[in-house]
Amino acid sequence: GCAPALPCAREARGVSLYCGVCKKLVPGLDHHCMWLNTCVGRRTYTYFYLLSLFGAAAGGLQTVSAIFVVAKTNVREAAVDELGGPLFFTLVGLVAA
Repeated sequence: GCAPALPCAREARGVSLYCGVCKKLVPGLDHHCMWLNTCVGRRTYTYFYLLSLFGAAAGGLQTVSAIFVVAKTNVREAAVDELGGPLFFTLVGLVAA
């Protein structure tokens, strides 16, 4: 994912570090993120954490949605087995129309 600050990074002006990818000094440099194509430092921590939080929330929502879809599909398949395939799909087609 994200590359750590380069080992050759030099400290300058207190807590700023040099990013070899961006070729600039970044206050509070943590790492250069290849996904965002920017340095994550003091000024961008908030945006980086928000992106991570919303990304995790979106992944969780997709997981929950997939579980519901699979569960609903299993219920439909059980109904098809009980009612018989052609009759079930005919009834579903009439209800959906």
